[in-house]
Amino acid sequence: MRNYGLGGGIVKRLSATIPQDSTHVLYTDRYFTGIKCAEYLLDNNIYMAGTINNNRLSNAQNKLKSEKGLNRGEWDEVVRSDDKMCIVKWKDNKSVTLLSTCIGSEPVSTCKRWSKQEKKKIDVPQPAIIKTYNASMGGSVIDI
Repeated sequence: MRNYGLGGGIVKRLSATIPQDSTHVLYTDRYFTGIKCAEYLLDNNIYMAGTINNNRLSNAQNKLKSEKGLNRGEWDEVVRSDDKMCIVKWKDNKSVTLLSTCIGSEPVSTCKRWSKQEKKKIDVPQPAIIKTYNASMGGSVIDI
């Protein structure tokens, strides 16, 4: 479990109880998301999407635009050469980075965000991974 870190090791151990005969998606926060953990889950037919710390991005961090290089509602995406994993950095008030093995930035939708300059809610472009993550995080669905 050392290769996965503490959070990734926990995900690896708990995911062993998930049946591999159907498709499952795990949504995790930054404490449990890592590239090696996502690869392990993918090898076991389990998809993953979650926020990830920049220090866990290895070489992908150099390929993403910096926070200063993005304006509100803009994003940058890096896709692995086999198209099985992507990392999306999206800027709202601050940037957030997500790793996914199941969804990328398309299709793009909009979300309402408060604008300090305009003093009202405005439409901000939002990649699909952000919308899906926000809708799925904070709860669990278990079929027994």
